[in-house]
Amino acid sequence: MEPLYHYTDLNAFLSIIQSKKLWLTGAYNLNDHQEITWTLGKIWRRLEELSKEHGPERSDKIWALLQANSGVPHICSLSSEPDLLSQWRAYGQNGAGIAIGFKRSALPSSSRLPIMTIASKDSLSLHQVIYSQKDQDEIINEILLPIFKNGKIDDSAHFAMSMASSALSGLSSMFKNEAFHEEKEWRIIHRPIIMGPPNSNESKIQQSISPPKYRVSGGKLITYFEYDFSGAVGIDIFSELILGPKCEVSHYDLSILLTENGLGNLSVKRSKASYR
Repeated sequence: MEPLYHYTDLNAFLSIIQSKKLWLTGAYNLNDHQEITWTLGKIWRRLEELSKEHGPERSDKIWALLQANSGVPHICSLSSEPDLLSQWRAYGQNGAGIAIGFKRSALPSSSRLPIMTIASKDSLSLHQVIYSQKDQDEIINEILLPIFKNGKIDDSAHFAMSMASSALSGLSSMFKNEAFHEEKEWRIIHRPIIMGPPNSNESKIQQSISPPKYRVSGGKLITYFEYDFSGAVGIDIFSELILGPKCEVSHYDLSILLTENGLGNLSVKRSKASYR
């Protein structure tokens, strides 16, 4: 499998190499203001169509369950492209940063949708972002249509609606506006269970991969969780490093850092972009 690349600035690069941890940030702090709402809008419109055809009971039930199970996915973004100018500009310190290549075998499994679950090991997964509206609509239909084909609403139908709402919730962190397709994004997605009583600031976090962490960026307080891959040997985690077109890190300093962290043989390349 081809590696996936995390474009980042030098401070975050240093942290990742030394701590062997990636930060997974709440979706509402990402650069697309339609995160989550893009998918929910598509689901709502499809449920409205099905409601007109089959009556509102199933649509209303699925939507209510979806709202209850939505939560906030926490995400770390990667790209299948190792040297993309738009990525350097947006995420790689305007070309002065580094793209870290990860071997996919060192990343979480992609065997299930990113849903909230009481099994903490299943609350973390890796997925390719889907940009095609046609593909998005087909996946939504695959989940919804079997429920509306069964005319009888019984216990098994209510269970099917619950499972469908859970699956639809998972899609919200996998679908994006197709205007972003150039990024060829993959995501590590974590869905901790975060609960709290209404009209209260109290919250309780369950099945998270780490305690919540906090940082300040752009005048905002941002919550994140840490994906710890320190249990793997260095050579089994990273595939290569790509230095940005304006990166001024010296070979001397980088070689010492990599050697001291067991990565002395890691391949280091420079971007081919003539960007200044």
